[in-house]
Amino acid sequence: MALVTLKTCDNTFHAELIKGALASENIPCVIQGENMNALYGGISAMPIKILVNEEQLEEALAIITND
Repeated sequence: MALVTLKTCDNTFHAELIKGALASENIPCVIQGENMNALYGGISAMPIKILVNEEQLEEALAIITND
């Protein structure tokens, strides 16, 4: 299983909203860069990536574009 980038967010709040939407549909994800964003200045300091399994990318895209 390879992880691929689903979306890049500017802030942790938005990333967590997407994570919750995916979790409600039983799609696991990984948030990458969340701690670095906080460490280097907070909102928009560093991009936050949401990663999903490659096999679930299309399903995950459909979920986040319908929100």
